Amino acid sequence: MSAHANTAWLLSEGKRLAAEIKALDGKPDAGPKLLVLYMQLQDVVQRAAAELPKEAA
Repeated sequence: MSAHANTAWLLSEGKRLAAEIKALDGKPDAGPKLLVLYMQLQDVVQRAAAELPKEAA
């Protein structure tokens, strides 16, 4: 996968995770699912940050 395609996928995945997190907002039993989603989002952000220097080169 090219760096640009990977960055596009990471952006798409980040948006998807953010939408899922927002959909669970205010639900009292969402804690465990929110934890998983936030951990996945953190991973996506870290991977996107690692891609930024590649895109600039």
